[in-house]
Amino acid sequence: MQTSKGESKQELCDDE
Repeated sequence: MQTSKGESKQELCDDE
């Protein structure tokens, strides 16, 4: 699952 930057989902912390 890909989480967009700042999309009400800061649990995956996908800072690419």
